Amino acid sequence: MRFPGFPLPDDDAARLADAVRRQLRNRSWLQRREACAVALGLCGLRGCEVVRLRLPEVDAGGRVLVRAAKRGRQRTVEVGEDVARCMLELPRVAMRRCATGHVFFSRSGARFACSDSKEEPYKAFVRRACEGRVYAFHCLRHTAAVRVWRECRDLLVVQSYLGHRHSATTEVYLRGLGLMGGDAVLPPWDGRERVVLFNPDDLPVRRLRPVPAA
Repeated sequence: MRFPGFPLPDDDAARLADAVRRQLRNRSWLQRREACAVALGLCGLRGCEVVRLRLPEVDAGGRVLVRAAKRGRQRTVEVGEDVARCMLELPRVAMRRCATGHVFFSRSGARFACSDSKEEPYKAFVRRACEGRVYAFHCLRHTAAVRVWRECRDLLVVQSYLGHRHSATTEVYLRGLGLMGGDAVLPPWDGRERVVLFNPDDLPVRRLRPVPAA
């Protein structure tokens, strides 16, 4: 089975999260834009979901509504109040607004195409934060999957978080790294717990419930 991405090493993931926390307060709106996009990637959003995000889908309380992409499921993702506020302030800080209401836009005010999310301008941000190492944007999504799995060891939580329609897709992310054995027992999810992956004021992520003993 094809495994299209891989998670960042723990050290680089921590460096990247720390860089996001710093740049959210940068005076440059371009740096803030990049930091917000990387933060969303660390929360498991696809690149195409990031560039499609509109201002009405961002809640100042720290959540974003992610519309379905790639036949996935629509979901609400906790991104942290700092990230949400920064996205809502981008039009004011940039002194321009995208006519279509998208959160991420170019210097001219035009919305990004989905293909623009693949590399630039986010690769430069990642390169600076990770001491010259470069990772594709999709690797941030794999990093999110691994971190959520470490927190809960529950396949259904990871599936819900990533918006996969089928659990088999989620298993590709985890089995490819040897995180799930072939006969793994998957504990049921009661639907009452919420996994908060990225909070700029709380790193590393706090454990929401004990990990079952091996």
